[in-house]
Amino acid sequence: MKISQKTVATLLSLTMAGSLALPALAAPVDEGAEASTVAETTVETTTEVTKPTTMKTYQSIAQATEDEEEAAEDALPIKNVVTAYHNPNGRVMSVAYTGNSRSYPEDSLQSIKSAMNKNVDIVSVSVQKTADDQLVLMEDNSISRMLINRQTGETASGKVSDYTLQELQEGFYLRSGHGGENNAATKDLVATLEDAIELSSDNLMLYITNGWKYASEINALARELEATDTTIIGGATSADSITQFLSTQGTPVCHVAALYKDGSNEATPKEFAQNTVEAGADLVLFQTDNANSNIFKSSNFKKVKDSARFMISLTNTGVSGGYRDMIVDWEALINTGYSVLETDYPAELSNYIADVEDYRSDLTALISQGESLNALTLSKTSQKSLTKALEEATEITSTGATTLSLLDETRYNLQETIDSLEAGEEVDTASTPTYLKIIIIVLAVLVGIGLIILILRFMNKRKKETNKKERDHYKNSFKHQSEKNLANAVKEEQHTVKPINANSTADNIVTTIKEDSNFQEIKKTSELEGFDLPEFDADRYEPQAPATPEPTQEPANEIDFSAYDEVLNEEPEVVEQLSFAAETYTSEDNLELFGTVEESEQSVINTTKKNKKSSAFLKKKK
Repeated sequence: MKISQKTVATLLSLTMAGSLALPALAAPVDEGAEASTVAETTVETTTEVTKPTTMKTYQSIAQATEDEEEAAEDALPIKNVVTAYHNPNGRVMSVAYTGNSRSYPEDSLQSIKSAMNKNVDIVSVSVQKTADDQLVLMEDNSISRMLINRQTGETASGKVSDYTLQELQEGFYLRSGHGGENNAATKDLVATLEDAIELSSDNLMLYITNGWKYASEINALARELEATDTTIIGGATSADSITQFLSTQGTPVCHVAALYKDGSNEATPKEFAQNTVEAGADLVLFQTDNANSNIFKSSNFKKVKDSARFMISLTNTGVSGGYRDMIVDWEALINTGYSVLETDYPAELSNYIADVEDYRSDLTALISQGESLNALTLSKTSQKSLTKALEEATEITSTGATTLSLLDETRYNLQETIDSLEAGEEVDTASTPTYLKIIIIVLAVLVGIGLIILILRFMNKRKKETNKKERDHYKNSFKHQSEKNLANAVKEEQHTVKPINANSTADNIVTTIKEDSNFQEIKKTSELEGFDLPEFDADRYEPQAPATPEPTQEPANEIDFSAYDEVLNEEPEVVEQLSFAAETYTSEDNLELFGTVEESEQSVINTTKKNKKSSAFLKKKK
């Protein structure tokens, strides 16, 4: 309720007038009217039921209201809170356990409002159902811890379900803080879930820890109040129940939070997280009393870290595995993978998160400063150091759920790196246009391709020339060797071989053929070309020597083989050898060669040509 200065002045004037007119009167406030006032202002008082209304009282009310309005202006807009919640990789989020219960009664409207003014993202509450089926904020079904009888001042007794909403609000006050006999009564009344949703929906999200028991009713109420996106129904213990709930509710629907209690679930933390998130949960709360529990393994969150957030409560070491509600343990859990922390210190946690974001902004600005430096002016060592430091800093700043210590260390390292940079040799720092860089790259590629083509062509030409030289070398070597062999044969023949004539015997023919170097060369060439020239064994035959012809000075042009008909008929292979001998040794050139002593170059050339013809002859015969 907003009270302007003009209104306060009017109230003060009326109060002063009333005091002058009725100085002796100080009428007590009716309890029914007082209850209505408390419901609106929820101002904490002593255990006195009635109290005179004085000028000081109005001044206190006005001042408290103005302070709350100023704090409310600084509260986080709900849009930013919901956006952060929807980003699983976003910043750390704070959950105020039952509101700001260190200053106000837990689960009270004043406690929620105080947490909202401290920039808390989420407030966690619990609900119970009254005898008339109204959902009210209360951690326990028993009312003895939190309620005190308004009439007698004694501790209340019974259960929430034993009373109607009206009976609870008219008959009891809430104790301060977390209740108990040592905490005094306040003027705060039991709040309904509807009042809590209406109060919080424009400023923060409401997490109903045990809401799964009344999930359908809560979803219907939130939908009616258009607050489904700011309401989280917690307590789902299985993927199947989540699937069934979402399949029957339609849209819009509240957020669903699963609850994993270590030791009470057959699935591992990793399996539970994967199954419930796949079923539709976007928040998973883990609880354990074991410091070595698997819920503290970061591997539990890897597969679904982009689909949901993970929460842990530090309000009780019995459910946090011994982790305490302090900065060092906040950071340890954040590094594990938890991005939603429930705390009994909402102001401190909110301030810590604000500091983290401030450090993130400062580090981002420092990164921009480092990136603006011209690396070309630095030494190579400085360039590498700067690049590495910038990469690490960029990775840290891009991580949503990070810690103040890590940001501070990264900021320090980057600043030290920048301060220790060393200048390198002076270089031309003129900026080259992008289009010119592209042209240079294209030209370089084309030149490279052209050089490769030229090199390949040159290598191919060299290869051809080398092959040609090798062929010419072999050809010349063979020709030279053939001519040399023939010349040696001529010289040898002049001394040892007699000219072939009609008196030659088969043995002489064979011996002459075998001893002739040209024949051996032709035979070798024939075998290389795939022809097998058979060997002639003259020892197997003993033919009759032919009649000796009349002596003559010139050798006969023909050889009489009639004496060897029997041999020729029995050994057809000998035909080739004898025919070859006749072809070779009865030619005019060879007769002239073997019949003269002079060595003639022309006869060598002719004989070589005849040798080639003989090779062709053998091929044809084959």
